[in-house]
Amino acid sequence: MMKEKYLKTFEEIKSTFKNNEDKALYDELIKEILLNCSKLNKDIKSKVITKLVSENSFDTLVSIYKFTSDLVDCSVEEHPLSNIFFKDKDIHSFHDLWEEMDSDLRTNGIDANIYLLKDLLEVQDTRLYIKLDECSRAIQIKNIEKDFQTWIVSKSIEQLLVLYPFQLKDYLEEKKLELVLKKKYEKNNNITSNKKQIKKGINKEINEK
Repeated sequence: MMKEKYLKTFEEIKSTFKNNEDKALYDELIKEILLNCSKLNKDIKSKVITKLVSENSFDTLVSIYKFTSDLVDCSVEEHPLSNIFFKDKDIHSFHDLWEEMDSDLRTNGIDANIYLLKDLLEVQDTRLYIKLDECSRAIQIKNIEKDFQTWIVSKSIEQLLVLYPFQLKDYLEEKKLELVLKKKYEKNNNITSNKKQIKKGINKEINEK
C-alpha cells in the first residue's frame, strides 16, 4: 500500500513536467535512485524517499542519485564524505595515530599521552580504525561501514545534499561517459563490463581532468 502511494506521488510529480523529454528523465532518475535505495539500509532508504516525494528539481534529484550511488558503490575509504566523517567522529587509522604518538613521545617525553600509547599497544588488528573518546583514549572500531551508515542516518538529507553539489549537466556528462567506457571495456576485455568497473573508470577520468 505504501509502495503504491509513493508510485502515485511520483506519477503526480512527473505530470507537472511539460515535455516528454523531462518526463522521461524524471522516470530514469527515480528508477535509478530507487534501485540504489533497495541496496541501502531501511533508515537511509526512508530518509531518501521522504525527500523524493516532495522533490521535482532535477539538480536536487541528480544530487540524490549521486549520493545514493556512492553509498552503494564506494567503501568508506573511497566515499567522498569519508574525510568529513572521520573528522566529525574523531576517527583515525592505526598507522596515523601511531605516527602521532611517536611524535608526541619524541616532543614531550614522559608528558606524552601514555594512556593512548597503552591503548595502541593493546591493538591486535592494526587494520582497524580507532576512535578517540573525550579523554583521548582509543576505542577500536570493529565495523567502520556500520559506523559510517549510522553517521549518515544522524544527518538530515539537506545537510548531506549540501555536500553533493551535483547538477543536471554533471549527470548527463556522466551518462555519456558511461556509454563510452562501457564500449571501451567490452572492446578491450571482450567481456560485458559491470557497473563498478564503469564507476571506477568514470572516477579516474574525472580525477585526471
